Amino acid sequence: MLSEESFHRAYSLLRKVQGDRAASELACCQFRRTLADTVNGEWTNAIAAVDEEEGSAQSVLTAFDEALNIVGHSYERFKQMCTDETQVPELCLQIKVVIFPILVPKLLRVLERVFQVGFDVYSKLQGSAHFGEDQSDACHGCGKELSSCCCHHLLQLFRSIIEKMARLHLLDRLANHTAVRVAFGTVEKKVKNVYISGDFSSSHLDDLVRWLRGALLPWLGEMCANSDALHRQTDRLEAFLFDSVGRRLISQLFDIVVDFPDSSPALQDLATCLDRALLRAHLTDSLQRDVSQRLLHIGVNTDDVLNAYTSAVKSLRILDPSGVIMQAVCQPIRQYLRNRTDTVRCIVSFLTDQRQDELGAELCKREGLALDDPDADPDDVDDFDLSSQQDWTKWSPDPVDAPVDDSRRSRRSADLISMLIGVYGSKDLFVKEYRQLLSERLLKSRDHDIDAELRYLEMLKIRFGETELQQCEVMLKDIKDSARIDDFAAQHQNLPFPVSVRILSAHFWPKQRDERLTLPDALQLGLASYNQRFQMLKASRTLEWIPSMGSVEVQLEIDERDVILTVSPALAAIIWLFQEKETWTTDELSARLTARSSTVRRRAKWWQIAGLLEQRPAGSDTWTLCSSAPSTERMQAHAETADSDSDDEQSRQESDVDALEMYWTYVSGLLANLDSLKTERVHSLLSMVSSPGQQGPTLETVNAFLQRKVKQNLLIFSAGAYKAPRK
Repeated sequence: MLSEESFHRAYSLLRKVQGDRAASELACCQFRRTLADTVNGEWTNAIAAVDEEEGSAQSVLTAFDEALNIVGHSYERFKQMCTDETQVPELCLQIKVVIFPILVPKLLRVLERVFQVGFDVYSKLQGSAHFGEDQSDACHGCGKELSSCCCHHLLQLFRSIIEKMARLHLLDRLANHTAVRVAFGTVEKKVKNVYISGDFSSSHLDDLVRWLRGALLPWLGEMCANSDALHRQTDRLEAFLFDSVGRRLISQLFDIVVDFPDSSPALQDLATCLDRALLRAHLTDSLQRDVSQRLLHIGVNTDDVLNAYTSAVKSLRILDPSGVIMQAVCQPIRQYLRNRTDTVRCIVSFLTDQRQDELGAELCKREGLALDDPDADPDDVDDFDLSSQQDWTKWSPDPVDAPVDDSRRSRRSADLISMLIGVYGSKDLFVKEYRQLLSERLLKSRDHDIDAELRYLEMLKIRFGETELQQCEVMLKDIKDSARIDDFAAQHQNLPFPVSVRILSAHFWPKQRDERLTLPDALQLGLASYNQRFQMLKASRTLEWIPSMGSVEVQLEIDERDVILTVSPALAAIIWLFQEKETWTTDELSARLTARSSTVRRRAKWWQIAGLLEQRPAGSDTWTLCSSAPSTERMQAHAETADSDSDDEQSRQESDVDALEMYWTYVSGLLANLDSLKTERVHSLLSMVSSPGQQGPTLETVNAFLQRKVKQNLLIFSAGAYKAPRK
């Protein structure tokens, strides 16, 4: 490289002798050598200083502006020497040839920081910087306190940097690429900040689109002088925004589904993204994985699984009206529910516990009846039914991922109740379980108000028909008639104590628990008086009492204070006997009440926990009244824990075991012909011979049934298998 003095002499001589072109070529060569020295020395240090700068936004822009001035001064000086204008592009080429190989990695990092600061300042002045950012006292643009904001100055400095880069012809090849990369990174960060809180009760997609079009794209427009390039980047950024929002919401979709309907705004955002981005397969795979890991395991209650299932049915309808995603996600849940023993009961409880307006809306969807019949052929139904013809403008084809062997109409018209009943494929099982639950609710109710149950029943008739629910209708009529008979008995005879009776038509009610129990004489006298009143009204009939059911309101006199408790007849009978003497053994109580010793012992322990009885000596079968009276609060709190819950469950289990007695001949025949059978094999065989449409016995019920036969010496249990005894 020539010295400065030698270069000027040579430049002047060439210009005189060979003209402007030769002199301009010399200037270009000298510029390249000068620029190389500058880049390797002063400019490299300046760029490194910006790269390592951890200060404010102002310091970053100022340092980079000074670095550009170093190259800019040399460029302007040599540009003036290039009197041949055709050599000016050569100067710009020399800048790229020298800078790019040496500084591109570090320069790109610096440019990203510069452009990020430039956008933050621009966005703040446009009034959109606060959207999706944490609220703080610092300016979101320059980072200073609001009282010391210098965003206007920094924006001018940033635009000055852009102008200098444009003059050096660095904008198209270097800055535009960096600006686009910053724009994509900014979109990703903005989406993350907006949805990081987990609040799905508000829609943010429209705000994000307005932010993109009102802040990011105008800023990017200042970088892209080429309108075609800007248009391409606009389309790419909008597509990237919808893709980013969609993926962010898909990663939280399980929580969104569980929170439905509160999360409806977030679902609407995701539905819009699905229309603009190819995310269906990713959504299905992600949600199936979350459902499997977070829902379908033994630690989740069946009620919670059902709640999640119904939320999935409703929410995925919003995302995909075709029902394809819903079927793919819900099928594993249905399969899992089939393997739970309490699913049917939970389904019935779930449906009948809903608010009437919700249940009524679902029950009135008569098009869902197509799914209620498992034998119906979906191909027999024309997709273009009357309702479709009336609204044909909204028709849309199935998505490409729809199964080819699936019924379009059944998938699109499936309502919640149809899908819940479809878990077992039989509405007969649903009606049977509803009848059982209705029986329990009516018998546990302490009044005769059946208006709510009547309304539920009328709505259920819409779906299941009157014939299937005729027994339930009789049950409600029995409760209504019982109230009338109660009034008649109270008016025509002075009963020894108030009596309210549920008179059941045994043929129409589920089989009730009939535990052996002899009530005290005083209680039997009151019931006999009531029976006389009933026979006056119904001359040809009499009442057959079920003494183990119902409730008794007892008044206990303890230390000159009265405590009123509502307990079961068995509990009342036990404490009644302690009026005769203070100490009883379990066997004495069992003989007096003609009840099983285990039942008496369990009821006596209930009074022990309440604080009225104690075992003397401890752990024995002798019960005596406590010497110190318990507090009223303790007794009333304990009375709220009904002792009948475990009995109801035990009775249900015994009833299920009793139902298997009809298969004993079949089971004994199998064991006579085979050496032995394990419980699982017997369970499988009994499930195969169960009535169609009925839920088969559970493994626990089959095991209890076989154990009963062992106790009856009808089977032998050995080495984990059952076999018939040798004769």
